[in-house]
Amino acid sequence: MLLTLPLELRANGHIEQKFGLKAFGECAEYAEDGFNLSVIGSGQITLGIAINPQFNVAGNTLSISAELVVNTEVAPFVYAVNVEGSLLESLLEDRLRDEINTAMNSPKLEQSLEDIAEKIREAFSLTEDQPLELELPGASPESIQAFIEILKNDVDLPLTEALVRGYLRQLLDIDSTNQTLQSSFASAITCELMNSTAIETNSAPLYQQTATACSQILPTEIISEGTYFSEPQCRQQVYFRPTQLNTFCRNTLEANRVGDGALLAGINPAWTLSPGVKMDIGVVSTKGKKQPFSTHRVYKKIAADRGVCELEMRIYKENPADTDLIPLIALHGGSWQYRSNGILGIEALAAHYTSPGFAVFAPFYRLAAEKSGPTACQNVSAKEIVLDVNDALDWVKEHKKEFGLNAEKIRLTGQSAGAHLAAWLSVNRAAEIERTLLLYPPTDIGDYLEQWLQGNLGANPKGLSIISRFLDTDIHQIDLSNPLIQANSFPKTIAQSPTDYPPMFIIQGGSDQLVPPRQSQRLCNAFSGNSESGPASQIETDHSIQKRQIFNCDQRDSQLHIITEADHTLDVCLFSVFCPAGDQQSQTLASDSLQKGYQWLRTNNSQVKSDSDKRNSENLSEAKNQGSSGGGGGGGGINYWELLFLIIA
Repeated sequence: MLLTLPLELRANGHIEQKFGLKAFGECAEYAEDGFNLSVIGSGQITLGIAINPQFNVAGNTLSISAELVVNTEVAPFVYAVNVEGSLLESLLEDRLRDEINTAMNSPKLEQSLEDIAEKIREAFSLTEDQPLELELPGASPESIQAFIEILKNDVDLPLTEALVRGYLRQLLDIDSTNQTLQSSFASAITCELMNSTAIETNSAPLYQQTATACSQILPTEIISEGTYFSEPQCRQQVYFRPTQLNTFCRNTLEANRVGDGALLAGINPAWTLSPGVKMDIGVVSTKGKKQPFSTHRVYKKIAADRGVCELEMRIYKENPADTDLIPLIALHGGSWQYRSNGILGIEALAAHYTSPGFAVFAPFYRLAAEKSGPTACQNVSAKEIVLDVNDALDWVKEHKKEFGLNAEKIRLTGQSAGAHLAAWLSVNRAAEIERTLLLYPPTDIGDYLEQWLQGNLGANPKGLSIISRFLDTDIHQIDLSNPLIQANSFPKTIAQSPTDYPPMFIIQGGSDQLVPPRQSQRLCNAFSGNSESGPASQIETDHSIQKRQIFNCDQRDSQLHIITEADHTLDVCLFSVFCPAGDQQSQTLASDSLQKGYQWLRTNNSQVKSDSDKRNSENLSEAKNQGSSGGGGGGGGINYWELLFLIIA
């Protein structure tokens, strides 16, 4: 990459001078004059920046280090000197030229340029002792090597000009300990990797009023924000703002910015096309679906000791002017501690929902740790988190008219921690919820802790520290009768009166290393009135015997789909290499279950007819299928850079 920095010199002045003759120790003045001078010049410094990535594999961790080669070059400085009004014009002009030439060839300038180059190298290089680490739990060496080949051959890893220019002011005034730029560089690499999964999509057209007609314009061709129209008569106004990839990545991947509603202050609300929606990273591809528009709002402000937390709501519609849409709240995952990875998961799936007539609302909520979001939105407990999603539901109901929603009850969906929050709303706001789609949900904290105390989960299961942080309690001193634990153990509550709660469609990996399948099993059983025994009492754990298991949880169309081989984040598949759903057959079954879930979510409860016989026949048929045990793993340890692979725990 070549980055040019313009140099410009402009000087204007007026000088009064006197001439004298020194004789016998005294200066005798004999003349005086005044003159004007001007110097105008231009030139440029060129920075040549190249990145040389190196890949290293240690176990299931891929490390990417990157050495930057930075060269500087100063183009000839072209200038003009003009002196007017002096008898010594030519002599003065020559003297000024000599001084300028000396300055432009000074060793100090060369040293200054080298200092700039060194600061760029220090700020943006990923050294071998501080590499970008991608944890790939469960991935085979062959899968990792295949991914490296993709990185080498199909993905550019540039130090983008936008990134350098955005931080140029800091570049000239940083030291080698500054972490902001290094984090931003790593975010830029992650963004480029994710963008390599983007597919070409169509979106609804917009229209613009010209002097002679109302003409169509593709949103992807719009370069300036402004007022457009959503229909050919140019009556329905839409304020549209293009979103560049680097802007999207900065506001999504940089931990302190993602979900920060304060960034919206002073900005006119606008619809846009988010690059994240084009990233085709799901087991169910979004190819052929229209790219939805999105807009951002602040739905809640909370005064905290460390400032004001402003929570952002992202809204997705296939067309900004669409009406009679079904409201769907999609809650992001991230262990109740992260945002970036979870919202990428929501964005990547948005087209699956907006295409059949949903308006999707994706609220951010406060977090139980200091790992993501602005400081004022961190370090809260479960009580504050569920209060946020409760308020998000109220906000959606209050803005039904603004976003063209119909009168139907709200649908919910969520992944992992987001699925827990969707279940919480389904239990605590049951009368207002029509249906809920849950992906690998932790829904029974009490049973999880009880299983751990009994030694059934090992000494230190992956989810234990996450739950400890969520409850803001030392797990080793926990009392299972704690009201907060009971309030987040939904099967026991639902089992007492199952028909009081909305139907749920649950998709769970049978080999999930983060959320045990028992969580979804008990939730399904609860709809029959007994979380301990019910339709899902017997789950096959050997995927070579049964690849998928489908259970009818009740007579109101609640279902549980177990993809036996699948790990956490079974709905994600990156580069066709990392697919936690398992081997190709398991991926196909996971895709089918997800598509069934999307269609199920659109159905009204009043339209439901029991199809348990059909699902039971599917179970018997799939039990006969024999498959290999190949395929990738899923969400294991929590690492900042796992957001690249959407480990949305």
